[in-house]
Amino acid sequence: MQFIPYGKQSIDQDDIDAVVEVLTSDYLTTGPKVKEFEEKIANYCGAKYCVSVANGTGALHLASLVLLQKDDKVLTTPNSFLATSNSILYAGAKPIFVDIAKDGNIDLDLCEEELKKDNTIKAIYAVS
Repeated sequence: MQFIPYGKQSIDQDDIDAVVEVLTSDYLTTGPKVKEFEEKIANYCGAKYCVSVANGTGALHLASLVLLQKDDKVLTTPNSFLATSNSILYAGAKPIFVDIAKDGNIDLDLCEEELKKDNTIKAIYAVS
């Protein structure tokens, strides 16, 4: 079985230079680079606005609070960082765990089976 690395980054010199530029500027978290990033992402997505957050956990919590209501059901996989299911619980919703496929991603066939059994499922958090 092939080992799937968890958390392996790909960082090149351009990434390092960009971080150094921000670290040596007057702004670390709310400066012009944040605005530039949000504008570029919004434009890329064809959206009017974009809100950036510090990490994936914050993004999942924000998305869950916006999209989910109390007792909503969400399909996800237990083979993920704890923040995935925690964000569902944080919003008052209920995670329904679906196993992964051989490629390590959520098993879409099992998702389809769950959706056929329960048409009240609100979302699928298909993280890998």
